[in-house]
Amino acid sequence: IEFASYNALTWLQHDCGIDVRLVRDKVSGDKFLHMIANSPFASRFIRKVAENSRYRPFDEATLNLVDYGNRPTTELNNNGEVWLQSLVRRGDIKALDVAFSPNCGLAWEDYFFFGDVLELVAGSIKESDNPIMQYIFDAFSSFRTTYQQLDALSKSSRTSEEALLQDDRLAVFRGDDAKHGAKLLTRFYRDWNDRLSENMRIGRIFRELVEKGMARLFQLLYEADQGLFEINDYMAFANEDRQQFIQEELRTSTENDDDAGSFTINKFDACVLGSYLSGHDIDGADFHDYLR
Repeated sequence: IEFASYNALTWLQHDCGIDVRLVRDKVSGDKFLHMIANSPFASRFIRKVAENSRYRPFDEATLNLVDYGNRPTTELNNNGEVWLQSLVRRGDIKALDVAFSPNCGLAWEDYFFFGDVLELVAGSIKESDNPIMQYIFDAFSSFRTTYQQLDALSKSSRTSEEALLQDDRLAVFRGDDAKHGAKLLTRFYRDWNDRLSENMRIGRIFRELVEKGMARLFQLLYEADQGLFEINDYMAFANEDRQQFIQEELRTSTENDDDAGSFTINKFDACVLGSYLSGHDIDGADFHDYLR
């Protein structure tokens, strides 16, 4: 642990049957990751954990620090500190940068760290008055915020557009900065789409926005980056049962059908509707050609 040797600790864990993750310092109350964070080689260990969690073969032994028990990454020592605060206290800028790095840190593996953990770290960084650490933390917070916006949109099928826009994570899409927020979101997707889960694929999100009649959000994203819209036509669902007043024997649907029906809408119609609902002007030559 003193030398933060990932390979040695993994060997103890798997070959010797010693669960190193349960190691505790009885005096300070430091848990396993606190002790790793106090090592001058902490950055090497963090980088190795992240690397193995992403690229390891299925049959290779690893040291799982995320999906385990009560999550070592959230454990507190006797001072009420998480392991990241130990890095801040030691002034280990390199290790903190690695821990927060989307490329080689633990952010992806630990769901971008929990909010209460980040609040503790933010307080410690503010007390340290270290501008470099503050920059690292602010950059990660911005990254995390954009990721959460995409995550909220990926769950759009569960609610209405009005309810979705009340989600605090999507607050930027309610105000004057909506178009700028959409540009940041689409740029984020282009930069990180190879790391995103299947349910966060942008094509799937676009389709669900149209299916649920979320034309305002659809329009904002289309104007931000039209190149992401590879599909011209989408299937949408009517909000009303168009056959409810037709005699039962004349109805074209059965009990197992969706009486609300469905229809095809292309991306231009969806954006025109979105402009009408939001009061935003439509940008882009494509729209002017279409309207003519």
